Amino acid sequence: MFINSISTHLLCYNHDDGYVIHMPRSTSLHRFHSQICTVASDRTFETISEFRIPFNFQSGYPELVGSCNGILRVADHRKFAIMDVYLWNPSIRKFKRLPDTCLTQLRTVRLGFGYDSQNNDYKVVRISWTCAKPMPPPEVEVYSLSSDSWKRVELGISWRPNVLAHNFNCTLASPFVSGHLHWMIEIIETGSEQEERFTSMILSFDVNSEKFKELPLPDEGGCFTKCLTSFKEKLALIKFGSRVLLCSIWVMREYGVFDSWNKLGVVPVGSYLNFIGFTKYGLLLVRKWSQLVSTNSESESKDKTFLIDPETLHEKE
Repeated sequence: MFINSISTHLLCYNHDDGYVIHMPRSTSLHRFHSQICTVASDRTFETISEFRIPFNFQSGYPELVGSCNGILRVADHRKFAIMDVYLWNPSIRKFKRLPDTCLTQLRTVRLGFGYDSQNNDYKVVRISWTCAKPMPPPEVEVYSLSSDSWKRVELGISWRPNVLAHNFNCTLASPFVSGHLHWMIEIIETGSEQEERFTSMILSFDVNSEKFKELPLPDEGGCFTKCLTSFKEKLALIKFGSRVLLCSIWVMREYGVFDSWNKLGVVPVGSYLNFIGFTKYGLLLVRKWSQLVSTNSESESKDKTFLIDPETLHEKE
């Protein structure tokens, strides 16, 4: 019923425009159900519509962690684990809580959400791992909306044998590009003389075939941190410099081809360290660090959000 409603919605509405979706996070879980989700144009940032969030959570930190074809994926973050997961389509006023998984909830978890075009199905990927040392490969489950069930999926790629720790760098939602979901994994492993080595990999998941593969990273010097996102429907890599407040933007022009990594440019981020993502039209959306603003002899913090053109470096508040 839910997936049929989605298909009808997609036939009736034009999705050529881009949108920005803002879901506020509340410090009071009891007030979360009364919060408003705002949808705005990513050209003008004018509000198009507002929707009352129709569900609440038992505990944890509710968060918007992905979207696909107008469907939002909202999860309840409890410490490092993820408990309740919902799929919500505000435009047709329908939502669905996903069933519990077979794996224990007391694990560190990352999620991904994408559309299976071959089977007209929506899938949620759940990657979880424990903190044992040496660290075993992550375990994977895939939820299918059409069957309303989870199933185990093998990682299917060679896992480094001496991994001490790994971290899924997920400051942003896992980008869904060319039918694949992506995660950046930063790995600490022991070398031949017991020294620690730091490496990174891009883990790619084909939503249609449910197979994993590793994608190459562009060759460039070290950086402070990096994250994956999408730029005009292409896979993009953002690398933040370790010494200067600059970020370099790389775009994979041809999916899966190493030589197609192209450096789009370098953006001076200054205090814009809260990176949000790209709009559909390729503008960089960032939030400036909180500033103290005096109002009526009192001080309060206020964030400012900016659009930056990565090619001209023009900024707009």
